[in-house]
Amino acid sequence: MSVAGPSDIPMDTNRFHLLRALRRGRGERGQAIIETAMVLPLLVILVLIFVACGKAVFYYIDLTHAANEGAREAAVNLPNATTPLPGGDTSLKTYICKQFGTGSELYKGSGTVSSAKVTISYPDAGKRAVGEPVNIDVSTNYSWFPFMNLGTFTIHGSATMRVEQDTSANTSLNPGSATCT
Repeated sequence: MSVAGPSDIPMDTNRFHLLRALRRGRGERGQAIIETAMVLPLLVILVLIFVACGKAVFYYIDLTHAANEGAREAAVNLPNATTPLPGGDTSLKTYICKQFGTGSELYKGSGTVSSAKVTISYPDAGKRAVGEPVNIDVSTNYSWFPFMNLGTFTIHGSATMRVEQDTSANTSLNPGSATCT
């Protein structure tokens, strides 16, 4: 007595091809969707990190530019209190704050960044004579992801220049600090 093999059993050809196609695709159905669902959150987090780092670098460049502008004005252009600042400002701190633009985040503050703080100092015992340094420091607090309350750190931009004219009579260059508002 012989046992019937697979070739001895009559099978409809169309049905055979259909079953073969189902067996072939059965294990991979939905695989691309699952892989995308696993990788997409990582890609979104990576993009958010790049955007946050780019904003931090932009703020650093903006703060450094404003500090350079202020140090240059203090070192070269303001020998006395009657010399006007560009834009008609009455103090160097106000002039530096307006370098950001009155509508900017560094001027007004936002959820990501606080209003900039401007500090004017004369490192050599407060001397403001020719050849003495004037130091301008502009800083802000930056939050990486404010909606998640993750790490906040301070970004500083600073500039130091030598005073080219005696500015001791100019009250708009007095040392101190102020916050942009």
